[in-house]
Amino acid sequence: MLNRHGVITGGSYDKAGDEVFEKRREIVELRGKVESLAETLASRQSSLAQEEELAQALSLEVEQTDRVVNELNMKEVGSARTLNDGSANSCFRAPTDSSCS
Repeated sequence: MLNRHGVITGGSYDKAGDEVFEKRREIVELRGKVESLAETLASRQSSLAQEEELAQALSLEVEQTDRVVNELNMKEVGSARTLNDGSANSCFRAPTDSSCS
């Protein structure tokens, strides 16, 4: 045990000194692990930020694609109505056409 003056007291001198060195070694090892974990955390946070940016960009692209698809569907519906209106008139001209039934 260390007293307030930094003198080791009690127990075997060799054992007390070994424990102090053991604790110092353990502290050094733990600091190394903390540094390694901090680097891993920073790397993963950076990767996460990149993935979030990519996800946001893809989300915008999907929204734009949905808008284009909706516009095309609306045009297709309008074209189909125009064709249906025109096909009703064509049935009077060609009664043998199977689509006029």
